[in-house]
Amino acid sequence: MTHTRLSQQILLLVSLLASPFVIAADENASEAAKVCIDTTRVRNFDPISDDFLFIEERTNQFYLITMRNSCFDLRNARAIAFTENLRRVCSGDNFADIVISSMGRPMSCRIGDLEKVENKQAAVAIAEERKAAKDAAKTDK
Repeated sequence: MTHTRLSQQILLLVSLLASPFVIAADENASEAAKVCIDTTRVRNFDPISDDFLFIEERTNQFYLITMRNSCFDLRNARAIAFTENLRRVCSGDNFADIVISSMGRPMSCRIGDLEKVENKQAAVAIAEERKAAKDAAKTDK
């Protein structure tokens, strides 16, 4: 066997053996980037619109929830709850809902995204920027 061929086989073997560790590292990196709310620590909430909800935890951590679709009457919500008695809701969860109660009957809305923000003003600015971009995209069509 030539030296070059042996080197190629060793490189192939090393890459095959290392690939599970690379995949594990990528999964750990995405886990580290995940943002989560402990629903038992929610101190306050403030609907920004029917698409965005500001959350404040007792630990002075602030979050912006973007709804998957517009949530009718979210802006008038007087109470919220997380479905399935979830203690922890994380970004990337595809099953988390918020139940809102306003003047009418309770309604469930699917969470689209969750991100940590510096404060309420930052959450409002992000929401306004995204709404403006969405509106601009509609008028361009």
